[in-house]
Amino acid sequence: MHKCVCCIFFLVATNFLLSQNSIIGTVLSAIDNKPIANANIFVPNTTYGTTSNNEGYFELQYVPYGNNDVIISCVGYSTVSYSYTGTQLPLKLTVVMPQKVNDATSITVMPIEKDGWEKWGKLFMEAYIGTTYNALNCKLLNKEVLEFRYSKRTGELIVSATDVIKIQNSELGYTINHQLELFSCNIPNKSVVVEGYPYFTPIQTTINRKIKGYSVAREVAYKGSMMHLIRSIYSNTITQNGFVIREYDTLVNYEKLRVKAIVATNKILKVNTINTDSAAYYNRVMQQPKYFIIIGKILEANEICKIDTNSRDRKILHYNKSLYVEYKNEKQDERYYSTQFMLHKTPYQTTKLIWVDPQKTLAITADGNYANALAIYLDGYMGWEKMADLLPLDYEVAVKEK
Repeated sequence: MHKCVCCIFFLVATNFLLSQNSIIGTVLSAIDNKPIANANIFVPNTTYGTTSNNEGYFELQYVPYGNNDVIISCVGYSTVSYSYTGTQLPLKLTVVMPQKVNDATSITVMPIEKDGWEKWGKLFMEAYIGTTYNALNCKLLNKEVLEFRYSKRTGELIVSATDVIKIQNSELGYTINHQLELFSCNIPNKSVVVEGYPYFTPIQTTINRKIKGYSVAREVAYKGSMMHLIRSIYSNTITQNGFVIREYDTLVNYEKLRVKAIVATNKILKVNTINTDSAAYYNRVMQQPKYFIIIGKILEANEICKIDTNSRDRKILHYNKSLYVEYKNEKQDERYYSTQFMLHKTPYQTTKLIWVDPQKTLAITADGNYANALAIYLDGYMGWEKMADLLPLDYEVAVKEK
């Protein structure tokens, strides 16, 4: 991804005084080197964002200090990501944006569905925005930017966007601007992968009732969230903040595999057939799960999180087994059980953090951010909470936690 940076600490021919935590610059087209107007410039997962003017110029004030990214996106151009550190601020950028090139191969194999929204809109909204209470209060403002592609062979639904997706979250008081890079839903496997860069614009209001309502709803969304968990691990306050983290593993039910193979060759089960097993025994085993769940010892933060020797602002989260997370300060929402078709209820929120690759790690920061997010997938309550329950990384609880 092409980007050009020039480190100049003042802007020539202007009386504007830069704040220490500022990023300013110009956005140009790689096609003709002309300014690009209305490009989106933002720090992902925060409320820090702006757009370029007719001269391609932008000013992004009071950005977070530390190791972060700034994203530049615009219709018709490939998204540009620039990483910066706090020591580089204030920063001036000249961003040259390459023209976006469509993947002709994927388009040929998976053409755009003509009635994509009518066919797949409901599934997309549930898999992308969610089915929580907050999701009921979300409105997709520009569904016309979505393009749907579906493979009958694999059962995979791919959704792309020709512009930034705008979601109005009337419960949490944000407009979410999401630069969607990938949405893939494997329908047979019931798995969803979403990649992109969201930034949040607070909904402005002077009505005290709404202001208080936003504050309460945001705190509810925060408690027990992935951001809350990462902040607790980073600060070594897991127990104080209501979390319990345990080892999680699965064991293949080899007896079921054996019995299944026998059943496949015996349409009518007979008593005292192979290994003197009975038909009743076969039936009991066939009702068992494919895997036995093993929940192990309680883990402390220092057992799963280490200092990143390459950065004082980050820590490394890794463990040789997956993690079973309990958040004991809140019950699981009844909508969780009904929308996930679950009969077994637990007295509190539970989530499994399962490593896609056991060798992968997560780089986490104090604000609750985590890099290399595709190294894990969330199975359970946190996985159920989607775009509608996201909060910006600069969100702070009204009363500081320990």
